[in-house]
Amino acid sequence: MESIKGAALALFRSSSLQSAGGGKTREGDHNGSKTCSLLPADQEQALSQVEYMTKFAGKDAFHLRVRVHPFHVLGINKMLSCAGADRLQTGMRGALGKPQGTCARVNIGQVLLSVRCKDSNGVHAQEALRRAKFKFPGRQKIILSRKWGFTKFNRADYVKWKEEGQIVPDGVNAKL
Repeated sequence: MESIKGAALALFRSSSLQSAGGGKTREGDHNGSKTCSLLPADQEQALSQVEYMTKFAGKDAFHLRVRVHPFHVLGINKMLSCAGADRLQTGMRGALGKPQGTCARVNIGQVLLSVRCKDSNGVHAQEALRRAKFKFPGRQKIILSRKWGFTKFNRADYVKWKEEGQIVPDGVNAKL
């Protein structure tokens, strides 16, 4: 699943688990979880999604990956509005001011969160993303991915290649 317009949510098919997000991870397990969901997220949103997924699917049943991080620093340039303030301020020189907070710069259509789980827990992943998207400004869309987990392979191709023995485990991912 993916969320579009400034953020994205996505539901993927199983790949390997990774410790980049919530849920318990198993290194080298690219067969376990089949479904993956994507959504734009910050820390608060990610925590609410982890809580929901842990409650309804179990702590070992999903893998949450946060795809954007708040590295952009926001600043505030406080201005005086009293008489004689023009002698006390520097105008736009050094206008960044004091750091006020951080944010993530996100493009339209960019995936913010990804959740990978088994097909049986796909409904819970979609509901967790639906609840999480209300914590973000703008419009988000949840999209079900055709990929197998976090891999770059389509689901049908992955199953076929796995039966033929062409898929090689590669840490928390898989390669041909």
